[in-house]
Amino acid sequence: MKLFKTKKRWNHCLIIIAIGLQLYSTHCKPGITYDSRQYLSTAHSFAQSRQLLNEKGIPHLAHTPLYAIILSGLGPNRMQLSKYLHTVCLIITLWCFIYLANQVLQSVYFQWLFAILLATATPLQLIHHFVWSEPVFLAFLAILLVLCYWWLSHPTSPLFWGMILAGFFLCLQRNPGIFVILGMALGLWWFTKTKRWRIAVFVMLSISGWLAWTAYTFQTNQSDIQPAFHNLLREITTRHNLDHHLNVLSSWWMPLTIPLIVRGPGWLALMIALVGSGMYRRIRLSQFTKILSIICFVYIICLQFTERVDYHETTRYLTVIFPLAMLVIFSVIELVFRHLSVNIAQTFKWLLLFWMFYPMSRTWKNVATWHQIRCKEKPTIIEIREDARNSLPIKASDFVDR
Repeated sequence: MKLFKTKKRWNHCLIIIAIGLQLYSTHCKPGITYDSRQYLSTAHSFAQSRQLLNEKGIPHLAHTPLYAIILSGLGPNRMQLSKYLHTVCLIITLWCFIYLANQVLQSVYFQWLFAILLATATPLQLIHHFVWSEPVFLAFLAILLVLCYWWLSHPTSPLFWGMILAGFFLCLQRNPGIFVILGMALGLWWFTKTKRWRIAVFVMLSISGWLAWTAYTFQTNQSDIQPAFHNLLREITTRHNLDHHLNVLSSWWMPLTIPLIVRGPGWLALMIALVGSGMYRRIRLSQFTKILSIICFVYIICLQFTERVDYHETTRYLTVIFPLAMLVIFSVIELVFRHLSVNIAQTFKWLLLFWMFYPMSRTWKNVATWHQIRCKEKPTIIEIREDARNSLPIKASDFVDR
């Protein structure tokens, strides 16, 4: 496919397109949810009194503190300025993962296809539209993975300590950061010759801040269960989260208009066929790709045992591994295609290219809808202040994830 044999600097154009979509969807203002109001209220409290208090004036323990602290530095107009913070996070995320794709994927065609998919992905646009902690989390994760990739080739002390620092901030940004650290540790343990004590040091120092925060929440909120472990035991015996996760994962490949009873098994069959073909062809993934796959697997498994969430919350939680999962899948597809005849491989490549119209059209439809919703919302009677107490509540239709 000579169409894709162009210079890689055009990736910058894709990043600009992604930025344009994000800024267009938040042109009037970013999306605000219940969690957004808690973040903004806590940020206001921290800026005023160095206390992390939510909109009810009580300690905000439901989320790790880093995102609210970052928002507190944006000043009184932090709700509007948050969208530019998210723009910076989007640039970091896209640059890092497109860079990693150019290293992992050998074919220019697949490098381009991955870059286009990432730049026009609905999941990424969704989390960068709302005032949520996921954009900063994903940016830290992208930096961590780039440092890990470099460290696998050149295991130097600066890169190792850089990984620890990125992992430390990752865990303080969101509780599921510990799932990522655990997955990376297992990947390093199984697929590399990293000394065990180094892995132990990486894990303990990376989660040390999270452990301190968790101890603080237990001490402050002794009458209730710490939020990170809410409903842990009950969810082990149910499949509520599993249904939602399957719904979200399959929506990355198939329209939501297709019933889940068809889409779910269809997606599972597709993944099984891809893995089976890879095993049959005896394809060998790189060390780094194996680590990415372990991170995704551990993250999804651990999510099954966390609090029960609805579909839209599940979308947020799974989006942070969207780039990782897609890079692993594209890597497997590329290796499988090498074992197919030229004509069959070309046919599947064209089918994959035509499939790209689905995620691109889905993203444009959602971005346009978010823009309209935000710009048509009636202003509140009292001007929105830095504590965000007058922000309009979100409706379920505001997500419009189609």
